[in-house]
Amino acid sequence: MSAQTSSAPRIAADPQRLALAHSILGEAEAKTQRERGPRHAEWPGRSGRQFAVPRALESLISGGVRAGSSIEVSGPCETSLALAFAAAAMGEESWCALVGMPHVGLAACADIGVDPRRTALVPAPGAQLSPVLSALIDGIDVIVLGADLDLTPAQWRAAENRARTQGTLLIRVGKARCDLTVRSSASRWMGLARGSGRLRFRSAHVSACGRGIAGAGSAVGVRVPTPAGALASAPRTAASTPHTGEARAMFTLVKSGEQ
Repeated sequence: MSAQTSSAPRIAADPQRLALAHSILGEAEAKTQRERGPRHAEWPGRSGRQFAVPRALESLISGGVRAGSSIEVSGPCETSLALAFAAAAMGEESWCALVGMPHVGLAACADIGVDPRRTALVPAPGAQLSPVLSALIDGIDVIVLGADLDLTPAQWRAAENRARTQGTLLIRVGKARCDLTVRSSASRWMGLARGSGRLRFRSAHVSACGRGIAGAGSAVGVRVPTPAGALASAPRTAASTPHTGEARAMFTLVKSGEQ
């Protein structure tokens, strides 16, 4: 399926894009042994179903995210955070679709914990955005929408209403009006030392506000990516002392260069 979906940018005719979305939906339903029609019928209260959130953010968003909700993810780590939310919400069975994110491939998804075997890529839905999105919402549990996706306010409201009916989780990268807002800030790459070395991970602060969020405005430290792929909590460290070791090293360097 990955080879088929990755060719979406080269599909010229809009009806073919819509057919592609339906084929993705059909394959997802077949592999998860679902039937068309109202999904999640096995749950007596659809509104009571909760999607899991990344473990590193459980202190901000306790109890998970209700099915049919929408999440806005913004800030310097917005793409990584969106994928981390998708990975947690997918669990062991659900499917995910990335719409309007041509810069994200299956390798990037796997790196952060999104199962590429249950991920559909629709990089450029084109003029058929509304029917493509409707088809995906009807059959896939978790949908991530890229920041550059040209969604009108009317299209977004229609997508939200359909997602609430179907119990689909919408994760939108960039600023939007959503049930839950998650923002990253104070982003910093770690690993380089004096201009050499390898980038190992990115640290950032993440805050959340919205429905069901207690203590809005508080933030937690996270690291992304990690060797395990998923988002991780940043360790709490004591306040650092002045860099005496670095100062000593510079003094030694200057001294060795004296004539």
